[in-house]
Amino acid sequence: MAGRLLLKSPNHTFRIRALLKEFPGAAYVWLVRDPAEAFFSNRKMWISLFQRYALWDWEISALDRFLARAFCSAANCLTHAVGNVAKERLVVVDFDRLTHSPVDCLEAANHRLSLGTWGKMGGAVAQAAAAKAGAKDLTVPVAIVILSE
Repeated sequence: MAGRLLLKSPNHTFRIRALLKEFPGAAYVWLVRDPAEAFFSNRKMWISLFQRYALWDWEISALDRFLARAFCSAANCLTHAVGNVAKERLVVVDFDRLTHSPVDCLEAANHRLSLGTWGKMGGAVAQAAAAKAGAKDLTVPVAIVILSE
């Protein structure tokens, strides 16, 4: 059965060059978030991981340098995507807009990427959005790859 495969992972951000090479017909949805919010959310997550699982002593300043480099790398990857992915195959979605107007935001992404008739999926999207209202559990930029049929 042919269909679309959807891959969602923050790590796809850093795989954009390989994804573009291997899947030239794929569509991309890139979720971006306020950098300060994302930085402090990431910092909180890493601190809790270090406190629980670290096998060596660590310093917050080293973590901050790592996160700064990671965010710069993510920005470079997005710049590469914008320059190398056709407009009709790339949607950059603002996280705040998605959380405040999820149905409108997803309808616009659906239209831009020509994923199908919105009438067939709009109700299910609205229902799922209502169930997730107010969720803010993303810590990093997320790249979603939709592999064509």
